[in-house]
Amino acid sequence: MSRLTPGPCWRVSAPTDHEEFIRRLHDLLPPRSVLYLEGGSPDRAILEFMHARACEPQLKLALGTIWPRPQVFHIPATPENLTDLAALFGNHATPEICIHFHAYCEQTVVLQWHDAFFDDPLYLSPVIPESRVKTFCTACACSYELDTGA
Repeated sequence: MSRLTPGPCWRVSAPTDHEEFIRRLHDLLPPRSVLYLEGGSPDRAILEFMHARACEPQLKLALGTIWPRPQVFHIPATPENLTDLAALFGNHATPEICIHFHAYCEQTVVLQWHDAFFDDPLYLSPVIPESRVKTFCTACACSYELDTGA
């Protein structure tokens, strides 16, 4: 079960504009990244989107919710998928879409956000350069710092 690698990582304050957060992920995430959306109470439109865009899991992530067993979707972080997912966030309450939001690239978790879209911070892998983190945080009106885990 994969999680963000222990050790230093970027700690980012929770963005308040969820649509902008999703749209800006293309500037942050490495190419070929995959989004991991867990839980939520999706309506038909959300489920149709998720099923239409889902891909085979390339990495098994540890569940953030133990019971009841949540629905999980792996969606390629393509520009088209991010644009359309941002539109879903504009038309639905975030808990309808997911409760936990992560992203991975190949065998590395690059973004981990448990209890996503509330006040908890999200964490980014140190494989993401600070210049990209800074640009992303500026666009999303977030702050960031290096969390050494001490």
